[in-house]
Amino acid sequence: MNLFDLENKPLLIEIEPDHKRLIAAIFPLLNEPGILFFDVFWPRASGNPFHVLEGELRGENPWYVGDYKIILLDRKIKENKLYFGEWDSWQESRRDDPVTKKTINDQDFINEIVEEHQDTSLL
Repeated sequence: MNLFDLENKPLLIEIEPDHKRLIAAIFPLLNEPGILFFDVFWPRASGNPFHVLEGELRGENPWYVGDYKIILLDRKIKENKLYFGEWDSWQESRRDDPVTKKTINDQDFINEIVEEHQDTSLL
């Protein structure tokens, strides 16, 4: 399963055991090993919603980049209920948001964000 083919699937990144966040979109870095990911509700974020993780992508559900673990959420797991509430709200909000639809599917926009942020670790 290719991590970058999971568009519109609920991915969760574990930064620390008690610090997890949902991923709205995820992309490979252009010039080095690593990923760029967007937080859910990123168009309305008050802080920086773009995050870079440097390092080789390893594994397959879970995936790892450095010490960070990324998983594809499963609705059957009771502990994921809270995350699915947030994920479903995100999906509903972006259905009605023309800016989110346009930009998240606009490769030029994505390349611009990757270029702008790939030299900075943003977590």
